[in-house]
Amino acid sequence: MLMQTDLQLIHAKKAIAGAPVVLHDPDLYAPLFLNVSVFKRSYKMMERILKVYIYEDGPKPLCHTPQLDGIYASEGWFMKLMEENTQFVVKDPNKAHLFYLPYSSRQLRTQLYVAGSRSMKPLSIFLRDYVNSISAKYPFWNRTRGADHFLVACHDWATYTTNLHEELRKNTIKVVCNADVSEGVFVRGKDVSLAETYVRTPNSPRKAIGGRPASRSYIEHMKSSKFCICPMGYEVNSPRIVEAIYYDCVPVIIADNFVLPFQEVLDWSAFSVVVAEKDIPSLKEILLGISGRRYVRMQTNVRRLRKHFLWNDKPVKYDLFHMILHSIWFNRLNHVHVR
Repeated sequence: MLMQTDLQLIHAKKAIAGAPVVLHDPDLYAPLFLNVSVFKRSYKMMERILKVYIYEDGPKPLCHTPQLDGIYASEGWFMKLMEENTQFVVKDPNKAHLFYLPYSSRQLRTQLYVAGSRSMKPLSIFLRDYVNSISAKYPFWNRTRGADHFLVACHDWATYTTNLHEELRKNTIKVVCNADVSEGVFVRGKDVSLAETYVRTPNSPRKAIGGRPASRSYIEHMKSSKFCICPMGYEVNSPRIVEAIYYDCVPVIIADNFVLPFQEVLDWSAFSVVVAEKDIPSLKEILLGISGRRYVRMQTNVRRLRKHFLWNDKPVKYDLFHMILHSIWFNRLNHVHVR
């Protein structure tokens, strides 16, 4: 028998399918989106309907302990803002459409990894036992085998540490920076690519964004460049993509098999250049082939895009916190069956 929360999701999916055409919206710049009408209706339905339950279980600092600086800060900022949220979070799990597993992959790496062991097993064992304890204590995991649960993790190891729990690996919505479809763990259309943001000053996450160069530091080089090369890092992901957006630089993304953040709603061709790794020898010719008019249009789009990749101490409509939550909501709806 369908629950009230299931019926609400079915209603939302039908409403989004019949989204009215958006001709003009001062808050949304249509060329950035694959379909701005669908995005606007989906976002509005999320605001109206979505409720999230956060499990209180889990030991600190492995759980409920966000870290807000460094290249893995995205998971910490999402955790902080989600746990402080009053619009979407509910205390009654029976009213929830989604369930958040509030552990930190960064804390797992810091607290559980044995230096020099080259083994992720202690981290995987913790996650296996954590999910097993939740599924034994509450009925919600077993109801969907974890399909309405999500995790948010930015460490490069995040996807690999789910391997000892089959339902966690296969069913749960994994919101991860390492969104690599080539390894068979990240599933396009179910899982979510988490934008990797390098937060240097936790008390001021937007410090140094935008503007023109005053010196020749790394940041100022990016601010004064037309194109910013964004190759893959240790894994497919890199914070440089978001940094380029912050500094008004058109990203040139070189990372095969990488699912770009918010790819389900954003048109990345409008504000970035994606180059296959095999085409690196032709990179100069590719960039020189971009006309001045097209470049100006792309850089203008980067400026308009920036607000969707910003952290705010208190979330603002269409900002990074809301974009991540929307992707989780949107992908969950993708797997709701409408009768």
